[in-house]
Amino acid sequence: MPDIKPADFDNNILYVENTSIYMERGQEYIISAKTDGNFTDHHDWRKESDNVVLWIMGKKLRPYQIVSDLNTGTTGTKIVWNNPTGIYHLRVNTYHKEATKSVWDVKIEKGNVATDWSPALEDTEGLITEAKATFEQTAQGLRTDLSAIQEYVNKDGQRQEALQRYTREESAKQATSVRELVNRDFVGKVTYQEDVRGINQRIEEAKKNASNELTTRLANYWQTVDGKFTDISSQVTTYKQVADEKFGDLSNRIVNNKNSTDGQIENVRNQLAKKVELTDFQRVKETSQLYERILGKSEADAPDKLSRLVMSSEIFQIEVGKYSTQGGPNMLRNSRADDGLKYWTEANNRLGFTSHDFYFNGQKRMFELRPGAVVKSPRFIVKRSADYTLNILGFDNNSKYFRVYFCKRKKGSSEDFEEKQLVFVGRPQWTNGPVFSNEKTVKKSFKFNIGDFDDGYLQFEYDRNNPNKWGGLFMTELDFYEGSNDRKWQPAPEDSAEPIEATRTQVTELAGSWVVKPY
Repeated sequence: MPDIKPADFDNNILYVENTSIYMERGQEYIISAKTDGNFTDHHDWRKESDNVVLWIMGKKLRPYQIVSDLNTGTTGTKIVWNNPTGIYHLRVNTYHKEATKSVWDVKIEKGNVATDWSPALEDTEGLITEAKATFEQTAQGLRTDLSAIQEYVNKDGQRQEALQRYTREESAKQATSVRELVNRDFVGKVTYQEDVRGINQRIEEAKKNASNELTTRLANYWQTVDGKFTDISSQVTTYKQVADEKFGDLSNRIVNNKNSTDGQIENVRNQLAKKVELTDFQRVKETSQLYERILGKSEADAPDKLSRLVMSSEIFQIEVGKYSTQGGPNMLRNSRADDGLKYWTEANNRLGFTSHDFYFNGQKRMFELRPGAVVKSPRFIVKRSADYTLNILGFDNNSKYFRVYFCKRKKGSSEDFEEKQLVFVGRPQWTNGPVFSNEKTVKKSFKFNIGDFDDGYLQFEYDRNNPNKWGGLFMTELDFYEGSNDRKWQPAPEDSAEPIEATRTQVTELAGSWVVKPY
Protein backbone atom coordinates (compact mmCIF):
# COMPACT_ATOMS: atom_id res chain seq x y z
CA MET A 1 0.00 0.00 0.00
CA PRO A 2 1.84 3.14 -1.23
CA ASP A 3 1.81 5.95 1.36
CA ILE A 4 4.43 8.58 0.44
CA LYS A 5 1.91 11.47 0.84
CA PRO A 6 2.77 13.19 -2.47
CA ALA A 7 2.12 16.83 -3.29
CA ASP A 8 0.02 15.74 -6.29
CA PHE A 9 -1.74 12.34 -6.62
CA ASP A 10 1.30 10.27 -7.72
CA ASN A 11 1.29 7.98 -4.66
CA ASN A 12 3.75 5.17 -5.56
CA ILE A 13 6.38 2.83 -4.17
CA LEU A 14 9.05 0.75 -5.91
CA TYR A 15 9.57 -2.50 -3.99
CA VAL A 16 13.31 -2.92 -4.61
CA GLU A 17 14.10 -4.92 -1.45
CA ASN A 18 10.86 -6.94 -1.30
CA THR A 19 10.40 -8.00 -4.94
CA SER A 20 12.60 -9.12 -7.81
CA ILE A 21 11.89 -10.94 -11.08
CA TYR A 22 14.06 -12.09 -13.96
CA MET A 23 12.47 -10.80 -17.21
CA GLU A 24 13.53 -12.02 -20.69
CA ARG A 25 13.27 -9.80 -23.78
CA GLY A 26 10.60 -11.02 -26.22
CA GLN A 27 9.06 -13.43 -23.67
CA GLU A 28 5.26 -13.47 -23.23
CA TYR A 29 4.02 -13.08 -19.65
CA ILE A 30 0.64 -12.88 -17.88
CA ILE A 31 0.14 -10.74 -14.76
CA SER A 32 -2.67 -11.30 -12.22
CA ALA A 33 -3.36 -9.57 -8.88
CA LYS A 34 -6.09 -8.43 -6.48
CA THR A 35 -6.97 -4.88 -5.35
CA ASP A 36 -9.67 -2.84 -3.67
CA GLY A 37 -9.26 -0.21 -6.41
CA ASN A 38 -9.56 -0.30 -10.25
CA PHE A 39 -6.71 -1.80 -12.28
CA THR A 40 -5.85 0.20 -15.45
CA ASP A 41 -2.98 0.96 -17.83
CA HIS A 42 -3.52 4.74 -17.63
CA HIS A 43 -1.09 6.68 -15.42
CA ASP A 44 -2.59 10.13 -14.71
CA TRP A 45 -0.83 11.57 -11.66
CA ARG A 46 -2.64 14.90 -11.98
CA LYS A 47 -6.10 13.51 -11.27
CA GLU A 48 -7.36 11.85 -8.08
CA SER A 49 -9.04 8.47 -8.68
CA ASP A 50 -9.40 4.90 -7.42
CA ASN A 51 -7.15 3.64 -10.25
CA VAL A 52 -4.26 1.27 -9.55
CA VAL A 53 -1.33 0.85 -12.01
CA LEU A 54 1.33 -1.89 -11.83
CA TRP A 55 4.82 -1.39 -13.32
CA ILE A 56 7.88 -3.59 -13.84
CA MET A 57 11.00 -1.37 -13.79
CA GLY A 58 14.68 -1.24 -12.99
CA LYS A 59 16.14 -0.16 -9.66
CA LYS A 60 16.88 3.33 -11.09
CA LEU A 61 13.37 3.71 -12.59
CA ARG A 62 14.62 2.80 -16.09
CA PRO A 63 13.70 0.89 -18.11
CA TYR A 64 10.06 0.29 -17.25
CA GLN A 65 6.79 -1.07 -18.64
CA ILE A 66 3.17 -0.76 -17.42
CA VAL A 67 1.85 -4.29 -16.93
CA SER A 68 -1.75 -3.76 -15.72
CA ASP A 69 -5.06 -3.09 -17.46
CA LEU A 70 -8.77 -3.73 -16.95
CA ASN A 71 -8.20 -7.53 -17.06
CA THR A 72 -5.54 -7.78 -14.32
CA GLY A 73 -7.99 -8.63 -11.54
CA THR A 74 -10.02 -11.15 -13.62
CA THR A 75 -8.46 -13.09 -16.52
CA GLY A 76 -5.00 -11.50 -16.20
CA THR A 77 -3.01 -9.02 -18.35
CA LYS A 78 -0.97 -10.42 -21.25
CA ILE A 79 2.26 -8.61 -22.19
CA VAL A 80 5.43 -9.15 -24.20
CA TRP A 81 8.55 -7.87 -22.41
CA ASN A 82 10.22 -5.46 -24.86
CA ASN A 83 13.07 -4.28 -22.59
CA PRO A 84 16.51 -5.89 -22.05
CA THR A 85 16.76 -9.17 -20.18
CA GLY A 86 17.61 -8.80 -16.48
CA ILE A 87 16.42 -8.39 -12.88
CA TYR A 88 13.50 -5.98 -12.33
CA HIS A 89 11.18 -4.94 -9.49
CA LEU A 90 7.48 -4.24 -8.90
CA ARG A 91 6.15 -0.69 -8.63
CA VAL A 92 2.59 0.09 -7.48
CA ASN A 93 0.84 3.41 -8.20
CA THR A 94 -2.32 4.67 -6.51
CA TYR A 95 -3.87 8.14 -6.97
CA HIS A 96 -4.88 9.45 -3.55
CA LYS A 97 -2.73 11.56 -1.24
CA GLU A 98 -3.47 9.12 1.58
CA ALA A 99 -3.00 5.32 1.62
CA THR A 100 -6.54 4.23 0.71
CA LYS A 101 -5.93 1.58 -1.99
CA SER A 102 -3.81 -1.57 -1.81
CA VAL A 103 -2.70 -4.54 -3.95
CA TRP A 104 -2.06 -8.17 -2.97
CA ASP A 105 -1.50 -11.66 -4.47
CA VAL A 106 0.55 -10.26 -7.38
CA LYS A 107 1.68 -13.08 -9.68
CA ILE A 108 3.82 -12.85 -12.86
CA GLU A 109 4.23 -16.05 -14.87
CA LYS A 110 5.34 -17.07 -18.34
CA GLY A 111 2.67 -17.90 -20.93
CA ASN A 112 -0.80 -16.53 -21.53
CA VAL A 113 -3.00 -18.39 -19.00
CA ALA A 114 -3.29 -17.09 -15.41
CA THR A 115 -3.25 -19.53 -12.48
CA ASP A 116 -4.17 -19.12 -8.81
CA TRP A 117 -1.70 -17.24 -6.63
CA SER A 118 1.18 -19.18 -5.08
CA PRO A 119 4.46 -18.00 -3.50
CA ALA A 120 7.63 -17.77 -5.57
CA LEU A 121 9.99 -20.77 -5.45
CA GLU A 122 12.58 -18.67 -3.62
CA ASP A 123 10.00 -17.77 -0.95
CA THR A 124 8.99 -21.45 -0.63
CA GLU A 125 12.58 -22.45 0.16
CA GLY A 126 12.57 -19.95 3.06
CA LEU A 127 9.33 -21.41 4.41
CA ILE A 128 10.80 -24.95 4.26
CA THR A 129 13.89 -23.83 6.19
CA GLU A 130 11.72 -22.19 8.85
CA ALA A 131 9.52 -25.31 9.17
CA LYS A 132 12.60 -27.52 9.49
CA ALA A 133 13.96 -25.39 12.36
CA THR A 134 10.57 -25.51 14.14
CA PHE A 135 10.47 -29.31 13.75
CA GLU A 136 13.94 -29.71 15.20
CA GLN A 137 12.98 -27.60 18.23
CA THR A 138 9.82 -29.69 18.73
CA ALA A 139 11.81 -32.96 18.49
CA GLN A 140 14.26 -31.73 21.13
CA GLY A 141 11.34 -30.91 23.44
CA LEU A 142 9.89 -34.41 22.94
CA ARG A 143 13.22 -35.97 23.89
CA THR A 144 13.27 -33.93 27.13
CA ASP A 145 9.67 -35.01 28.00
CA LEU A 146 10.48 -38.69 27.34
CA SER A 147 13.46 -38.49 29.72
CA ALA A 148 11.21 -37.12 32.48
CA ILE A 149 8.67 -39.91 31.88
CA GLN A 150 11.38 -42.55 32.06
CA GLU A 151 12.57 -41.18 35.43
CA TYR A 152 8.97 -41.24 36.70
CA VAL A 153 8.54 -44.91 35.69
CA ASN A 154 11.75 -45.93 37.47
CA LYS A 155 10.11 -44.94 40.79
CA ASP A 156 7.00 -47.09 40.12
CA GLY A 157 7.56 -49.50 43.03
CA GLN A 158 7.05 -46.87 45.69
CA ARG A 159 3.95 -45.41 43.99
CA GLN A 160 2.27 -48.83 43.54
CA GLU A 161 2.08 -49.49 47.30
CA ALA A 162 0.62 -46.00 47.98
CA LEU A 163 -1.96 -46.53 45.18
CA GLN A 164 -3.21 -49.83 46.62
CA ARG A 165 -3.70 -48.29 50.04
CA TYR A 166 -5.64 -45.37 48.54
CA THR A 167 -7.86 -47.77 46.52
CA ARG A 168 -8.93 -49.78 49.59
CA GLU A 169 -9.89 -46.66 51.55
CA GLU A 170 -11.77 -45.05 48.67
CA SER A 171 -13.79 -48.24 47.88
CA ALA A 172 -15.05 -48.39 51.46
CA LYS A 173 -16.22 -44.78 51.31
CA GLN A 174 -18.08 -45.29 47.98
CA ALA A 175 -19.94 -48.42 49.23
CA THR A 176 -21.33 -46.48 52.23
CA SER A 177 -22.46 -43.66 49.93
CA VAL A 178 -24.31 -46.07 47.55
CA ARG A 179 -26.32 -47.63 50.43
CA GLU A 180 -27.54 -44.21 51.56
CA LEU A 181 -28.52 -43.25 48.00
CA VAL A 182 -30.61 -46.45 47.46
CA ASN A 183 -32.60 -45.87 50.64
CA ARG A 184 -33.35 -42.27 49.70
CA ASP A 185 -34.44 -43.15 46.11
CA PHE A 186 -36.88 -45.83 47.30
CA VAL A 187 -38.80 -43.30 49.41
CA GLY A 188 -38.77 -40.81 46.48
CA LYS A 189 -40.18 -43.42 44.06
CA VAL A 190 -43.27 -44.01 46.18
CA THR A 191 -43.95 -40.26 46.38
CA TYR A 192 -43.48 -39.93 42.59
CA GLN A 193 -46.07 -42.63 41.76
CA GLU A 194 -48.68 -40.84 43.85
CA ASP A 195 -48.00 -37.51 42.06
CA VAL A 196 -48.37 -39.15 38.61
CA ARG A 197 -51.91 -40.39 39.37
CA GLY A 198 -53.04 -36.85 40.25
CA ILE A 199 -51.50 -35.39 37.09
CA ASN A 200 -53.30 -37.95 34.85
CA GLN A 201 -56.68 -36.99 36.31
CA ARG A 202 -56.08 -33.28 35.62
CA ILE A 203 -55.04 -34.02 32.02
CA GLU A 204 -58.27 -35.94 31.29
CA GLU A 205 -60.36 -33.06 32.65
CA ALA A 206 -58.46 -30.54 30.47
CA LYS A 207 -58.97 -32.70 27.33
CA LYS A 208 -62.72 -32.87 27.93
CA ASN A 209 -63.05 -29.10 28.40
CA ALA A 210 -60.94 -28.35 25.29
CA SER A 211 -63.08 -30.66 23.10
CA ASN A 212 -66.30 -28.92 24.11
CA GLU A 213 -64.86 -25.42 23.46
CA LEU A 214 -63.47 -26.44 20.05
CA THR A 215 -66.85 -27.78 18.91
CA THR A 216 -68.54 -24.48 19.82
CA ARG A 217 -65.93 -22.36 18.01
CA LEU A 218 -66.13 -24.44 14.80
CA ALA A 219 -69.91 -23.99 14.64
CA ASN A 220 -69.56 -20.21 14.96
CA TYR A 221 -66.84 -20.15 12.29
CA TRP A 222 -68.92 -22.00 9.69
CA GLN A 223 -71.81 -19.61 10.19
CA THR A 224 -69.48 -16.66 9.57
CA VAL A 225 -67.98 -18.26 6.41
CA ASP A 226 -71.39 -18.98 4.92
CA GLY A 227 -72.33 -15.34 5.38
CA LYS A 228 -69.13 -14.15 3.68
CA PHE A 229 -69.70 -16.42 0.65
CA THR A 230 -73.24 -15.09 0.24
CA ASP A 231 -71.94 -11.50 0.29
CA ILE A 232 -69.14 -12.26 -2.23
CA SER A 233 -71.62 -13.94 -4.65
CA SER A 234 -73.83 -10.83 -4.57
CA GLN A 235 -70.85 -8.53 -5.33
CA VAL A 236 -69.72 -10.72 -8.27
CA THR A 237 -73.19 -10.50 -9.84
CA THR A 238 -73.11 -6.69 -9.51
CA TYR A 239 -69.63 -6.42 -11.06
CA LYS A 240 -70.69 -8.61 -14.00
CA GLN A 241 -73.63 -6.33 -14.82
CA VAL A 242 -71.37 -3.23 -14.74
CA ALA A 243 -68.75 -4.95 -16.95
CA ASP A 244 -71.38 -5.93 -19.56
CA GLU A 245 -72.47 -2.29 -19.79
CA LYS A 246 -68.83 -1.11 -20.18
CA PHE A 247 -68.11 -3.63 -22.95
CA GLY A 248 -71.22 -2.61 -24.82
CA ASP A 249 -70.13 1.05 -24.74
CA LEU A 250 -66.59 0.09 -25.82
CA SER A 251 -67.91 -1.91 -28.81
CA ASN A 252 -69.84 1.13 -30.06
CA ARG A 253 -66.75 3.33 -29.79
CA ILE A 254 -64.63 0.80 -31.77
CA VAL A 255 -67.20 0.77 -34.60
CA ASN A 256 -67.26 4.60 -34.73
CA ASN A 257 -63.41 4.82 -34.70
CA LYS A 258 -63.18 2.24 -37.50
CA ASN A 259 -65.52 4.26 -39.73
CA SER A 260 -63.49 7.42 -39.04
CA THR A 261 -60.18 5.60 -39.73
CA ASP A 262 -61.45 4.17 -43.03
CA GLY A 263 -62.28 7.69 -44.19
CA GLN A 264 -58.82 9.00 -43.22
CA ILE A 265 -57.07 6.09 -45.00
CA GLU A 266 -59.04 6.79 -48.20
CA ASN A 267 -58.03 10.49 -47.98
CA VAL A 268 -54.33 9.57 -47.54
CA ARG A 269 -54.57 7.12 -50.49
CA ASN A 270 -55.86 9.91 -52.76
CA GLN A 271 -53.05 12.26 -51.62
CA LEU A 272 -50.40 9.60 -52.28
CA ALA A 273 -51.76 8.99 -55.78
CA LYS A 274 -51.43 12.72 -56.56
CA LYS A 275 -47.89 12.72 -55.06
CA VAL A 276 -46.81 9.77 -57.26
CA GLU A 277 -48.06 11.57 -60.37
CA LEU A 278 -46.13 14.70 -59.36
CA THR A 279 -42.94 12.67 -58.65
CA ASP A 280 -43.09 10.90 -62.03
CA PHE A 281 -43.49 14.25 -63.77
CA GLN A 282 -40.50 15.69 -61.88
CA ARG A 283 -38.33 12.67 -62.84
CA VAL A 284 -39.24 13.04 -66.53
CA LYS A 285 -38.53 16.76 -66.35
CA GLU A 286 -35.08 16.22 -64.77
CA THR A 287 -34.20 13.56 -67.38
CA SER A 288 -35.23 15.96 -70.18
CA GLN A 289 -33.06 18.72 -68.75
CA LEU A 290 -30.11 16.30 -68.53
CA TYR A 291 -30.34 15.48 -72.25
CA GLU A 292 -30.66 19.19 -73.06
CA ARG A 293 -27.38 19.85 -71.25
CA ILE A 294 -25.66 17.04 -73.20
CA LEU A 295 -27.19 17.42 -76.72
CA GLY A 296 -28.47 21.00 -76.68
CA LYS A 297 -31.94 22.46 -77.02
CA SER A 298 -32.10 22.27 -80.83
CA GLU A 299 -30.69 20.35 -83.81
CA ALA A 300 -28.20 23.15 -84.41
CA ASP A 301 -26.72 22.69 -80.91
CA ALA A 302 -26.19 18.92 -81.23
CA PRO A 303 -23.09 18.89 -83.58
CA ASP A 304 -21.32 21.48 -81.45
CA LYS A 305 -22.09 19.61 -78.20
CA LEU A 306 -20.97 16.25 -79.62
CA SER A 307 -17.79 17.66 -81.15
CA ARG A 308 -16.74 18.79 -77.69
CA LEU A 309 -17.14 15.25 -76.41
CA VAL A 310 -15.70 13.24 -79.33
CA MET A 311 -11.88 13.15 -79.64
CA SER A 312 -11.46 10.10 -81.96
CA SER A 313 -13.48 7.46 -83.82
CA GLU A 314 -12.87 4.97 -81.02
CA ILE A 315 -15.06 4.40 -77.97
CA PHE A 316 -14.02 6.67 -75.07
CA GLN A 317 -15.20 7.40 -71.59
CA ILE A 318 -14.94 10.46 -69.33
CA GLU A 319 -15.04 9.49 -65.68
CA VAL A 320 -14.81 11.75 -62.70
CA GLY A 321 -14.05 9.65 -59.63
CA LYS A 322 -13.20 10.49 -56.15
CA TYR A 323 -11.65 8.43 -53.39
CA SER A 324 -11.75 4.85 -52.25
CA THR A 325 -15.01 3.74 -50.66
CA GLN A 326 -13.20 0.98 -48.77
CA GLY A 327 -13.94 1.68 -45.10
CA GLY A 328 -15.73 4.66 -43.58
CA PRO A 329 -14.94 8.35 -44.12
CA ASN A 330 -11.85 9.97 -42.59
CA MET A 331 -12.96 11.42 -39.23
CA LEU A 332 -10.01 13.88 -38.94
CA ARG A 333 -10.37 17.43 -40.33
CA ASN A 334 -7.30 19.02 -41.97
CA SER A 335 -5.46 15.70 -41.64
CA ARG A 336 -2.68 16.71 -44.09
CA ALA A 337 -1.98 20.21 -42.72
CA ASP A 338 -3.35 21.75 -45.92
CA ASP A 339 -4.99 24.46 -43.77
CA GLY A 340 -2.04 24.96 -41.42
CA LEU A 341 -2.87 24.03 -37.81
CA LYS A 342 -6.63 24.56 -38.16
CA TYR A 343 -8.67 22.21 -35.87
CA TRP A 344 -5.46 20.94 -34.13
CA THR A 345 -4.24 22.19 -30.71
CA GLU A 346 -1.10 22.07 -28.54
CA ALA A 347 -1.14 24.00 -25.26
CA ASN A 348 2.61 24.83 -25.10
CA ASN A 349 3.32 25.98 -28.68
CA ARG A 350 5.19 22.76 -29.53
CA LEU A 351 3.28 22.04 -32.74
CA GLY A 352 4.21 23.55 -36.09
CA PHE A 353 3.77 22.83 -39.79
CA THR A 354 6.65 22.94 -42.22
CA SER A 355 7.99 21.25 -45.36
CA HIS A 356 10.74 18.63 -45.69
CA ASP A 357 12.53 16.88 -48.55
CA PHE A 358 11.25 13.47 -47.34
CA TYR A 359 7.66 14.43 -48.32
CA PHE A 360 6.86 15.55 -51.90
CA ASN A 361 10.44 16.81 -52.10
CA GLY A 362 9.55 19.74 -49.82
CA GLN A 363 6.53 20.87 -51.88
CA LYS A 364 3.92 20.12 -49.18
CA ARG A 365 3.93 20.93 -45.50
CA MET A 366 3.61 18.47 -42.59
CA PHE A 367 2.79 18.61 -38.87
CA GLU A 368 5.99 19.02 -36.80
CA LEU A 369 5.92 17.72 -33.18
CA ARG A 370 8.66 19.31 -31.07
CA PRO A 371 10.06 17.78 -27.82
CA GLY A 372 7.43 17.61 -25.07
CA ALA A 373 4.50 18.06 -27.48
CA VAL A 374 0.97 16.91 -26.50
CA VAL A 375 -1.14 17.37 -29.64
CA LYS A 376 -4.93 16.99 -29.73
CA SER A 377 -6.95 16.30 -32.89
CA PRO A 378 -10.45 17.71 -33.50
CA ARG A 379 -13.23 15.83 -31.67
CA PHE A 380 -15.42 13.42 -33.68
CA ILE A 381 -18.23 10.93 -33.12
CA VAL A 382 -17.80 7.12 -33.39
CA LYS A 383 -19.90 3.96 -33.44
CA ARG A 384 -20.03 1.93 -30.24
CA SER A 385 -18.02 -1.34 -30.17
CA ALA A 386 -16.84 -0.79 -33.77
CA ASP A 387 -13.34 -1.55 -35.14
CA TYR A 388 -11.37 1.47 -36.39
CA THR A 389 -8.04 1.97 -38.22
CA LEU A 390 -5.55 4.84 -37.86
CA ASN A 391 -2.93 5.37 -40.62
CA ILE A 392 -0.02 7.81 -40.14
CA LEU A 393 2.75 8.86 -42.55
CA GLY A 394 5.84 10.12 -40.74
CA PHE A 395 9.57 10.18 -39.92
CA ASP A 396 11.64 11.24 -36.88
CA ASN A 397 15.02 11.04 -35.13
CA ASN A 398 16.53 11.14 -31.60
CA SER A 399 13.18 10.01 -30.18
CA LYS A 400 12.47 8.90 -26.64
CA TYR A 401 8.85 7.85 -27.26
CA PHE A 402 5.85 8.51 -29.46
CA ARG A 403 2.46 7.64 -27.93
CA VAL A 404 -1.03 7.75 -29.42
CA TYR A 405 -4.16 7.76 -27.21
CA PHE A 406 -7.88 7.78 -27.98
CA CYS A 407 -9.53 10.02 -25.33
CA LYS A 408 -13.18 8.92 -25.33
CA ARG A 409 -16.43 9.57 -23.51
CA LYS A 410 -20.11 8.61 -23.64
CA LYS A 411 -22.96 10.69 -25.02
CA GLY A 412 -24.16 13.37 -22.59
CA SER A 413 -20.91 13.50 -20.60
CA SER A 414 -19.53 16.95 -19.70
CA GLU A 415 -16.02 15.60 -19.05
CA ASP A 416 -13.20 16.16 -21.55
CA PHE A 417 -12.85 12.37 -21.61
CA GLU A 418 -13.93 9.45 -19.40
CA GLU A 419 -11.26 6.95 -20.47
CA LYS A 420 -7.86 7.27 -22.16
CA GLN A 421 -7.25 4.26 -24.44
CA LEU A 422 -3.63 3.56 -25.43
CA VAL A 423 -3.46 2.93 -29.20
CA PHE A 424 0.33 2.87 -29.77
CA VAL A 425 3.55 3.15 -27.75
CA GLY A 426 6.50 3.78 -30.05
CA ARG A 427 10.08 3.26 -28.81
CA PRO A 428 13.22 4.20 -30.80
CA GLN A 429 14.75 1.41 -32.86
CA TRP A 430 18.10 2.20 -31.21
CA THR A 431 19.43 4.79 -28.75
CA ASN A 432 18.87 8.31 -30.10
CA GLY A 433 17.22 6.66 -33.12
CA PRO A 434 13.79 6.96 -34.77
CA VAL A 435 10.41 5.37 -34.06
CA PHE A 436 9.35 5.59 -37.75
CA SER A 437 12.53 6.22 -39.82
CA ASN A 438 15.26 8.84 -40.12
CA GLU A 439 15.87 8.18 -43.83
CA LYS A 440 12.44 8.48 -45.44
CA THR A 441 8.72 8.88 -44.79
CA VAL A 442 7.07 5.59 -43.76
CA LYS A 443 3.50 4.55 -43.03
CA LYS A 444 2.24 2.94 -39.81
CA SER A 445 -1.25 1.49 -39.21
CA PHE A 446 -3.00 0.80 -35.90
CA LYS A 447 -6.27 -1.11 -35.49
CA PHE A 448 -8.38 -1.15 -32.31
CA ASN A 449 -11.97 -1.40 -31.00
CA ILE A 450 -13.72 1.72 -29.69
CA GLY A 451 -15.67 0.02 -26.87
CA ASP A 452 -18.93 1.40 -25.39
CA PHE A 453 -18.23 5.08 -26.13
CA ASP A 454 -19.73 7.69 -28.46
CA ASP A 455 -17.14 10.41 -29.23
CA GLY A 456 -13.58 11.50 -28.55
CA TYR A 457 -10.32 12.78 -30.01
CA LEU A 458 -6.80 11.47 -30.70
CA GLN A 459 -3.87 12.66 -28.56
CA PHE A 460 -0.26 12.41 -29.79
CA GLU A 461 2.62 12.70 -27.29
CA TYR A 462 6.28 13.02 -28.30
CA ASP A 463 9.63 13.63 -26.61
CA ARG A 464 13.27 13.41 -27.68
CA ASN A 465 15.93 11.27 -26.02
CA ASN A 466 19.18 13.30 -26.05
CA PRO A 467 18.56 16.94 -24.97
CA ASN A 468 21.85 18.02 -26.57
CA LYS A 469 20.81 16.92 -30.06
CA TRP A 470 17.96 17.86 -32.39
CA GLY A 471 14.90 15.68 -31.97
CA GLY A 472 11.46 15.86 -33.52
CA LEU A 473 8.73 13.99 -35.41
CA PHE A 474 6.98 14.91 -38.67
CA MET A 475 3.60 13.40 -39.55
CA THR A 476 0.93 13.84 -42.23
CA GLU A 477 -1.85 12.05 -44.15
CA LEU A 478 -3.56 10.94 -40.92
CA ASP A 479 -6.53 8.74 -41.83
CA PHE A 480 -8.90 7.54 -39.04
CA TYR A 481 -11.84 5.50 -40.32
CA GLU A 482 -14.19 2.63 -39.46
CA GLY A 483 -13.04 -0.77 -40.72
CA SER A 484 -9.87 -2.84 -40.78
CA ASN A 485 -8.87 -2.77 -44.48
CA ASP A 486 -5.85 -0.74 -45.53
CA ARG A 487 -6.29 2.08 -48.03
CA LYS A 488 -4.68 5.22 -49.43
CA TRP A 489 -5.19 8.50 -47.60
CA GLN A 490 -8.33 10.51 -48.26
CA PRO A 491 -9.52 13.78 -46.70
CA ALA A 492 -12.52 14.15 -44.43
CA PRO A 493 -15.74 14.75 -46.42
CA GLU A 494 -15.97 18.26 -44.94
CA ASP A 495 -12.49 19.12 -46.30
CA SER A 496 -13.24 18.03 -49.89
CA ALA A 497 -14.21 20.91 -52.22
CA GLU A 498 -16.02 18.56 -54.64
CA PRO A 499 -18.74 15.96 -54.00
CA ILE A 500 -17.59 12.46 -53.18
CA GLU A 501 -19.97 10.68 -55.57
CA ALA A 502 -18.50 9.94 -58.97
CA THR A 503 -20.06 11.35 -62.14
CA ARG A 504 -19.55 9.36 -65.32
CA THR A 505 -20.45 10.02 -68.93
CA GLN A 506 -19.87 7.66 -71.82
CA VAL A 507 -20.29 8.50 -75.48
CA THR A 508 -20.12 5.68 -78.04
CA GLU A 509 -19.83 5.95 -81.83
CA LEU A 510 -22.24 3.52 -83.48
CA ALA A 511 -22.42 3.37 -87.28
CA GLY A 512 -22.22 7.12 -87.76
CA SER A 513 -24.64 7.98 -84.98
CA TRP A 514 -23.94 9.02 -81.39
CA VAL A 515 -25.42 7.59 -78.25
CA VAL A 516 -24.95 9.42 -74.93
CA LYS A 517 -25.33 7.14 -71.91
CA PRO A 518 -25.43 8.77 -68.45
CA TYR A 519 -24.93 6.45 -65.47
